[in-house]
Amino acid sequence: MYNRNGSLKHMVSKIRRDPQAFERYQHNRDLVTLVNLFADSLRDLPRGWETKFDRNGKVKGFINLTRYYVKNIQSLSFWSS
Repeated sequence: MYNRNGSLKHMVSKIRRDPQAFERYQHNRDLVTLVNLFADSLRDLPRGWETKFDRNGKVKGFINLTRYYVKNIQSLSFWSS
């Protein structure tokens, strides 16, 4: 995934040089998918986060209650810290 996506390489490179740049790219679907590859789905979400489900019980995203915005993602896992 990483090696085939030039824009993802660019984002990761910028974030590695300046961690503050993550704020700019944190909602990018490709970056979220990449980060989720390293997430531990067996651990609980961090404090202040809540899982959002659709009407069928499928995970729709995660809500950061401390910042009041929603992260829409494709997989069931998120940040593992």
